[in-house]
Amino acid sequence: MPRIRFVRRRRRPHPSLRPAAPRRLELIDLAADTVRVGVEGEGPPLLLLAGIGADLDMWAPVSPHLRGFELVTFDPPGTGGSGPVRYPVGMPGLADLTARLLETLGRERVDVLGYSWGGALAQELAHRHPGLVRRLVLCATTCGLGGMPGRPQALAALATPWRYDPGRGPRLAGYTAQLCAIARWSSLSWLHELEQPTLVVAGDDDAVVPLGNARLLAGRIRDSRLHVVPGAGHLLLIDQPEDVVPPVRRFLLEGGASSAPAGATDACGAPTARGAWSFLARSRTG
Repeated sequence: MPRIRFVRRRRRPHPSLRPAAPRRLELIDLAADTVRVGVEGEGPPLLLLAGIGADLDMWAPVSPHLRGFELVTFDPPGTGGSGPVRYPVGMPGLADLTARLLETLGRERVDVLGYSWGGALAQELAHRHPGLVRRLVLCATTCGLGGMPGRPQALAALATPWRYDPGRGPRLAGYTAQLCAIARWSSLSWLHELEQPTLVVAGDDDAVVPLGNARLLAGRIRDSRLHVVPGAGHLLLIDQPEDVVPPVRRFLLEGGASSAPAGATDACGAPTARGAWSFLARSRTG
């Protein structure tokens, strides 16, 4: 059995809301990896997968808006409070590690919200372990190889862990491992196989992951809808949780993604997955 060491810590209260419930932190040994996990709140379990290099504290601006869910977060190996990277693994290996983590925590089925790099991991988890994932939220993310690249200057800023505050950033080996995992990964060939109801969320001013990536995801995933936040950039989930989280909450609490009528448009007036992009989905899945 994996060994679990318990640490308890209380979150600082969000300035505009009542104090949050205590967050329980655990260090879990999974084979060669020691992973720090955070669990807080009560309700349906929601797994949060962070962007590249970020630790579970990335969710501090978001979690107060997700009251009513049990939030499960963790630091990938080489980041935050987790142990070092023992050996490099790709997205499939990280998805398997995530599945083992959920099994250890006793969570048989969860909703998953993946942001940026974490959105790629969320896709891989839903693909490799479909029974674990009930609903899927993909925020500011991409299908990897085959997607639309971001602006060179914005991508260059992501190439180094030194963009984080001193003492809070990931270790170089951990960051490099995450970069390598996403650099050679793609979901394009199997996106049409995903059966989970999916909400794709994006800003229309994202320099890192342009909006075309969200439209591609929504067009390829069978049961999906697209929500576009006008004027928002790549950090929309962190900078504008009051705009992003409400549609996410509604999606997770309803029966699943509903199909928009043919020819419907998103918030920016562009065709949704059930409009012009449905043809692309059919043509690539045949």
